[in-house]
Amino acid sequence: MPRDLRALPRAQMGVKLPPELGNLLADALQLQVGIAVARQAAQFVDIFFEMLDHLLALGLLLIQFVFFFLFCSHAPTEATA
Repeated sequence: MPRDLRALPRAQMGVKLPPELGNLLADALQLQVGIAVARQAAQFVDIFFEMLDHLLALGLLLIQFVFFFLFCSHAPTEATA
């Protein structure tokens, strides 16, 4: 059991809280700016991933195209063979 049983320091909170409330608007604006910067950075990364996705899809299409024409038999070549 603790020995120092006294009331909670409510008077100290009353002194510290009002000046902190004055900074509330500035903190909210700073948070809003931070969120906007993070959103722009995320959009930049998203553009990179979209470009990578399109390049990979194009590469897959080219691989399928090459595979089809190299390894699949064609009707005119089978008829002449």
